[in-house]
Amino acid sequence: MGGRRLFRYFFLVALAYGVTTLGAGVADYLTRFDLSKTTNLLLSSGVGLCSALALGAIDLAKQGKAEERPQLTHVPAYPGAPPPYGGLPAPPPTPAGSYRDGSSRRRGGAGLFLTILVLLALIIGGGYVLTTGVTWAADKLSDIATPPWLNKTKDPGVERLANQASNTAGPLTVTVLSVRVNDQVTMIKVNAKNSGSDTLRLPTFTTAQLTTQDATLEADPAAGDSTIVVPPAGESFGTVVFDGVLAPGAAEITLSFTQIYGGFDSPRSISVQIPIS
Repeated sequence: MGGRRLFRYFFLVALAYGVTTLGAGVADYLTRFDLSKTTNLLLSSGVGLCSALALGAIDLAKQGKAEERPQLTHVPAYPGAPPPYGGLPAPPPTPAGSYRDGSSRRRGGAGLFLTILVLLALIIGGGYVLTTGVTWAADKLSDIATPPWLNKTKDPGVERLANQASNTAGPLTVTVLSVRVNDQVTMIKVNAKNSGSDTLRLPTFTTAQLTTQDATLEADPAAGDSTIVVPPAGESFGTVVFDGVLAPGAAEITLSFTQIYGGFDSPRSISVQIPIS
């Protein structure tokens, strides 16, 4: 293989690698957007089709270069003379019914059309299978990698707060902004305002409680905020996650912080009555 042919061969190999890498990168980038599964399928299938067509064109370029090589034929010095050592016999005449024949050309066109249809079906089906499989694997890996205390709040749940409720104790005012319930926990979002001059700390571990008609739920500080810190003359937002769910018929619950840390004039506890729908 000559130097130019060798350079061209490796250039086409590098080009095929570049097309494959570019197609994979484009498909990965486009499917990262918040789109529907159908849109992601169409995008990945379209990119895969373009990559396949580009690779097919590169392969045809390789074959075309190979077909351009002249065929060595031997012209005998006299009729009936055998080919010399190392020579090649002349190619046989083209038989009837070859590619020059019209019926064979039509059959070749139909075969090419059928090949394109099969290729499109394989690309679309492969894109669907690949998209579905990658999505399923990503969800499973996310579930395995996510700690169990965070999996509790992965489902946002259903809003159960009927109206915002608040209570004030000394310089502290606690307002309940949201009560969401899924099948494992109850998540309460609160706003705490401090009109005093001392920093107030509302821990949730063993001190935050949610009282319902038939039970008292304890907070999980790993799943939500472990401490809500309210600066002087400021406010803070926090989410307290309680293990357990509210009964369907519950009309009112009570959120309590049984221990508050602050200055001498700070309240020692606070509770808020929450209407539930």
